[in-house]
Amino acid sequence: MQRERRHNPYPWTWEPAAAALLGVLLTVWLMVHVSRAVANWLAGGGWTWPARGELLTSTFAVLGGDATAGLAATPFDHAGQGLLMTLLVLGQLAWIAAAIWALVVWWRRWGPGRIVGVATPAEARAVLGRRRLRADAAVIRPDLYGKKEEQR
Repeated sequence: MQRERRHNPYPWTWEPAAAALLGVLLTVWLMVHVSRAVANWLAGGGWTWPARGELLTSTFAVLGGDATAGLAATPFDHAGQGLLMTLLVLGQLAWIAAAIWALVVWWRRWGPGRIVGVATPAEARAVLGRRRLRADAAVIRPDLYGKKEEQR
């Protein structure tokens, strides 16, 4: 019912979708190098990060299993292909999980299905007080605190 009463004078165009896609691609790309740096660090080679000019060109080599691609100085101890691939997958899964969590938080708070104009439980407790909430529980939430014969 609330969606029909709201009017958005600014229609969605291609720009927000393009910005979201660009953000996802940038995150995937940078997580490849973060995962490689963590893999080399765990293998004892220290925190390794390629030079700015090598970030793009070394990405496919890192995805192929080369933990030293694009590095200015090859660390003596560097990650093997198994550790690198494991951390590449875990890194991508971690950011995807964080992105889904952030999307759910956004959807509940600011998304189109949000409930507008309803107080949170903390706000209701602050305004009415705990005693009044308990006394009028059957009126406030009849589905939970109504008469027993009225409940389903």
